[in-house]
Amino acid sequence: MVEPNDFIIVEGLLPLYTKLARACFEVAVFLNPPEDIRRRWKVARDTAKRGYSREQVLTELDRREIESATYIRPQQRFADIVVRFAPIACETTRRARRCRRNWCCGPRSRIRT
Repeated sequence: MVEPNDFIIVEGLLPLYTKLARACFEVAVFLNPPEDIRRRWKVARDTAKRGYSREQVLTELDRREIESATYIRPQQRFADIVVRFAPIACETTRRARRCRRNWCCGPRSRIRT
């Protein structure tokens, strides 16, 4: 049974779609990663945990793009917090990837971005 001071986290594709659903939340957070990162996460999850091939996942993402643009992404306007992800830039190359020598981005790095 849920007590008044309990926290419940709800996740899914359409939690903020209707006014009634939005009224159920005290705080709404919308995760908004860049498309390339979102696609990489989806491919990694669906190939490892669901047994799909990379091509199957990418085909399905392309097939559902219109629904995503119409129903999922517009929900961000109802969120209290929108979290945007981005690659961390390498300090030596100033590029959003690991540096070639693994000096500033490696596990023993002294520089943290």
